[in-house]
Amino acid sequence: MSGIPISDLAVGRIAEVSKSYGEWDIFIFAAVTGDINPAHTDEAFAEATPFRGRVAHGMLTSSLVSAVLGTQLPGPGTIYLSQELKFRRPVRIGDTITARAEVTELQQEKNIARLKTTCVNQRGETVLDGEAVVMPPKQPIAAPSCIPREAALATPPRFGVVVGQRMSPRPVSIGPSTSLAEARALLHAHRIRHLVVLEGERLVGIITDRDIRQASLPRPPDQPHFNGDPMMDLVRTGQAMTKEVITVTPDTPLEHAATLMILHRIGGLPVVEDERVVGIITETDILGAFLEHTGPVAAPPSGKGTGPLAAPLVPPSNGNPT
Repeated sequence: MSGIPISDLAVGRIAEVSKSYGEWDIFIFAAVTGDINPAHTDEAFAEATPFRGRVAHGMLTSSLVSAVLGTQLPGPGTIYLSQELKFRRPVRIGDTITARAEVTELQQEKNIARLKTTCVNQRGETVLDGEAVVMPPKQPIAAPSCIPREAALATPPRFGVVVGQRMSPRPVSIGPSTSLAEARALLHAHRIRHLVVLEGERLVGIITDRDIRQASLPRPPDQPHFNGDPMMDLVRTGQAMTKEVITVTPDTPLEHAATLMILHRIGGLPVVEDERVVGIITETDILGAFLEHTGPVAAPPSGKGTGPLAAPLVPPSNGNPT
């Protein structure tokens, strides 16, 4: 992400952000804001309303406009001054909403930009529109630098080990309709941190312990006995999983797998062969292979801290639990 100063903006420039809304999003928004209107949270109550069912909070939908302005146009460094909103249609559970911002006016001397803002559903129907007024960043804010993916993966491997030698075969898998409560129980039972998500034999996502923690309702400081676990039975894995999955093959050099993890800031990669998931390789597997290659090193005199290990960590050849 990079913030765009007003000097680099032009009338007519457009940016979009899309999101599918599920029960998790509505319950999280209700918990964070305190807006527990049963029209959003109670199906029986909502059936008696003119909408004939639960709908998303209007401000939850409008927050997607903020996401466009804050991450895309003008992006990081933008100051949100005002927002006009008109709600045209309800947003229901399962709808996919695309928020769009279009620059309509620039006041260079005041560093002010006006943008037409709209949200449409998967059927192309407008559910919200209005106008935003913002102050773009005064200087370009560059995105964090990283190694170009192509250049990093073009480096000839030197370690001599491929993913298939270190991966964990037959990874634990679940379906997208599995509840987060069940997913969490599987992670704990198998003492792993990653679950591949399959529809039949087709890979559709990956979910981690971190994804599940982020989906859990935090305990309010003034409610020591608060229990957010029931919500975990309502949220499906497909709503919280990562859908754009980075994969490798059994023949991928271990260095290239490690490079992908660093570039994408992830801790595990499904291993795919002939369009089937045959394993998973994690950062623990790669670290174990590295330590096996380098051999044992002496521990510091204190035996504490983050110094080298007193003995080698040599994992089994089929990898460590994920």
